[in-house]
This record gives sequence, structure tokens and C-alpha cells, in this order.
Amino acid sequence: MFHGIQTIPLSDEDRFLLLSVGFRFAEEILRLQDLELFSKLLKCPLTKAKSILSELKEYFLRETFNKRITCRLYTLSHLKKKEKSLKPISTFISGLDRILYFHIEGSNELLGGVPRGCVTEIYGAPGTGKTQLAKQLCLSVSIPTELGGIGGEAIFVDTEGSFVVSRVAEQFEHMKVELLYSRGKLSDESSWTTYTLEKALSRIHFYRILSSKDLLEVVAKIKILCDQIPTTKLIVIDSIAFHFRCSPPDAMNLRNSRLGRLALDLANLAHQYELAVVVVNHVTTNVRTSDRSREGLTPALGDMWCHTSSVQISLQRFSSLMDGGNFQATLEKCPFLTKNYCLYKITERGLRDWNFKSSSTVEGSSQKKLKVDLKKDIDQKSKVIANDL
Repeated sequence: MFHGIQTIPLSDEDRFLLLSVGFRFAEEILRLQDLELFSKLLKCPLTKAKSILSELKEYFLRETFNKRITCRLYTLSHLKKKEKSLKPISTFISGLDRILYFHIEGSNELLGGVPRGCVTEIYGAPGTGKTQLAKQLCLSVSIPTELGGIGGEAIFVDTEGSFVVSRVAEQFEHMKVELLYSRGKLSDESSWTTYTLEKALSRIHFYRILSSKDLLEVVAKIKILCDQIPTTKLIVIDSIAFHFRCSPPDAMNLRNSRLGRLALDLANLAHQYELAVVVVNHVTTNVRTSDRSREGLTPALGDMWCHTSSVQISLQRFSSLMDGGNFQATLEKCPFLTKNYCLYKITERGLRDWNFKSSSTVEGSSQKKLKVDLKKDIDQKSKVIANDL
């Protein structure tokens, strides 16, 4: 894992000096073999450059000593119990949750959703609801345990600038109504009054990054943040490919190096902190495929990245003569489940099942019942008036 300059205990003057000349990570400095070159880059005396270099080396020696033993020996029985105890994160697409089902220790029912402890990749063409699904997961992880949720917090890393808070607020209001009518009898009324929009938004932390370097530095900061906020259960990166696809052809070695480091850091975060890491990816055309139904679409970033995620979910349009507004979510890869798919659609509530009644089902039924009760009341009063006459 790269160590950002801002995360290392240096003086403000030394930190500003390093950042002003373009250094972002301590590893970049330690790779420099020439002290005179380092002094020229900083435009400072040799003594100053040597002092900064000595502080960095001393810091890494302490880190290496404190983390000398990084591997632990587990039994398969321990790992089995650990996997069974990690409650997944619901996607609010019941068909997709049924595909991603798990048997949780101490529970008699199968719970479905995005698994924790590994990296999940969600990819698809533009307009298939990737970002909306990522936002739904952030809201889902914030549901308190009293209401049947995880009661965790999420970190959303936005690389494209497409995050809209008002849309998250709209999705929350619809989600809360659905939760109220599905789980309302199983929880206290006080739990619903305390679970407000402000509380849900306060559980979602947000980063906006502008380069692949920033992404590596933010992932390094997230490790510190997970130590400070142990209730962090979800990390979302939307999207992973945005800045890496813009790399010039002569920088492919640097691009692959950063991608490999990023993949390793994300997998370590998921395993160490028992959280779900969800990466949203673009698609590209695979000219070697012979499956015309998939239109030759494959996740971006090539073969190097495709083996990073343990779970892969593809989102694509589903062509149907009956309803052209449906989409298909396919579980492409999972180490413990078979390949499967479900249909969904994009509504004002977010992503829901293809047969979900999006025309305000709950509110509509309540209004219909109110009209029936009102009509009965009017009929009874009419009968009373007629008898008086």
C-alpha cells in the first residue's frame, strides 16, 4: 500500500515542499538513489534533503517493525464461521438478492445481497443504473440493526463527478416507506423516528478525486479512516476505469503498476476490515467473442483487472417485445454461487424488480382504503338523515 505524503508525520514546511514539486507518495522518494538529484528537485540544500530522507526512512523502519508479522494461520472451521457471520448488504432488488443468497449463522432464513469480505465488480453500458445501484447500497448499509439492517457506514469515492445528493435523498424516502410496510411490525416506533434522512446521509462519507494518483492516495487514507470508524462496512468506487482509461500510451507501465497496487489494497481492505468493496466499471468491446447475445461487451481495463474481483455482476438492457424498459442483472462470477440472472427496471425509487409496482403502490393502497372508508361513512350518514326525514 502506498503511503501518501499527507499521512506521514512530517513538519508542515517539509510536507509543503514535497507536495509543491509533485511528490505524492513516500515510495517515490525512497526509490531515488541520487541525493543530489533529490536536492535539485526540491531546490533546497543537501542537508535539508538528507534530513527529509532520513525522516522518511526512520518512519518506514518503525512501520516495518510494528507490522513485521502480517500473516496469520487460520483453520478452515474458523474461516467457515467467519463467512457465515458476515451479513450481506441488500441491493433492494429482490431478484438480485435471491441470486446472492447466504445462510447466516444463527438465522433460519437465507439473506441475500452483496457479500462482505471481498471485492465485487458491477459493470455495464451507460444508462443501465450502475451509479444508482451503488447509491442504493450506501443507503442499505446505513439501515439500523433494529430495522433489520447492518447499521454500518459507507465511503463513496467519486471519480466522474456524477454523484447527486438530491437523488440519494429521493431514494431514501422511497426506501424508508418500503421498509416501514415490510418490517414495521418487527421494530419499535422509536427506531423509525430516529432513522431520518440526516442520519442516513451522515453515515455516507464522500471523496471526489481528479486523478489516478489521487485514487491511490485516497485508498491509503481509507485504511486510516476504517481504524477511526470501525462501523465502516462498505467502500464504493464509481468508477474504477475513468482515470485509468485516459492514460497516454507511453505510460502503460505506470498504469499497470498502479492498477496492480490498487487491486491488492482493495482486496486487503475487504479482508482485514470485513467490509464490502464495490467497484463500478465501464465496458469495452471484445472482438474475440462469438456470443452475439452479449454484443461482445466485457469489463474495461483488460485481463489484468478482470481477475481482481471475486464477484462480478453485469448490467445490460433486456430486449423484449412486451416491455422494452427492462434490464438484466447477471451474476457472471462468484466463488460460491452458480451463474444466474434476474430482470429489473429503473424507477423513481431506484432499481427494483421488473414486476415491481412502481406507481406508488403503498401510498395508492392507503388512499384507496381512505376513499372506501369515506364512502362508507357518507352512506351511513345518508341513511341516518333519511330515517330522520
